[in-house]
Amino acid sequence: MRRIIYHFNRVFNPRANDALYNKFHRIIDPKRFAFFYSARFYVWPCIAELGCTFKVIDDDLMVLLDGIRLTLTNEEEIFIFYEVFYKRQYAFSGLNNPVVIDIGFNLGFSSIFFLKYCQVEKIYAYEPVRETYDAGIINLTNSSLLDQNRIEIYNYGLADSDKSVIVSYNAFRKGSTGAISQNAINEALPKVEIQLKDIVGIMETLPGDNLVFKIDCEGGEYEILRRLDSTGTLRKGCLYIMEWHTGDQNDFPELISILENNRFVVTHTKESKNAGMIFAFRLP
Repeated sequence: MRRIIYHFNRVFNPRANDALYNKFHRIIDPKRFAFFYSARFYVWPCIAELGCTFKVIDDDLMVLLDGIRLTLTNEEEIFIFYEVFYKRQYAFSGLNNPVVIDIGFNLGFSSIFFLKYCQVEKIYAYEPVRETYDAGIINLTNSSLLDQNRIEIYNYGLADSDKSVIVSYNAFRKGSTGAISQNAINEALPKVEIQLKDIVGIMETLPGDNLVFKIDCEGGEYEILRRLDSTGTLRKGCLYIMEWHTGDQNDFPELISILENNRFVVTHTKESKNAGMIFAFRLP
């Protein structure tokens, strides 16, 4: 009889066998926060292995972990949380009081991770889209246990020169706004104008040569590395952790060549056909 009921539910009422739904549907509205249940593959490891708590606070879905409190508005943001905090794709150790340059602050997840877990001396973070920047500031403010004196956040991006550009902006995919959306404008999406500044000019104001670069700017990594390479400033960074993207005649082997030619040891991953990670460590 139990087997009959099980198979009946699986066909006609699949939620009956959905453990995430059964655990949370009374406290996290399945209609309003349907994306939470769609992201079950990423949610469960964060609960079971990290000890995260997901709850609705002031009408927003939030994830709580070790004094960190982050707002989640769609499935992509749950995936970014999973990448940063569960997979720890930006984790590093063994550096003496490193200064982090966070190019692509986005919602603040990576900067908050650095503040909490990587013993950084200072973070300089850059996010050009105002709405995304504001959401990241809220996440940082809500994570009140962090030492916020160790981070400075700027509402502009970094590039190969000072300029303003128009990009497509999708509020449900904040993490996908950048050079790729600039070069392939989606007419169905709103457009925003963003300000970019020459990375070399910014680096002249930064202390020391023990810089860690975290770069996730959706295609902007190419012009950034080319600019650093052409000005001889690439080796001011001791570690580069970046997401690479292909498209618009750019291909990630160029990034690897630039880094290797500047005496970096490079490893990389391919997460999909058009994106992956690069980790580069400076040699003496």
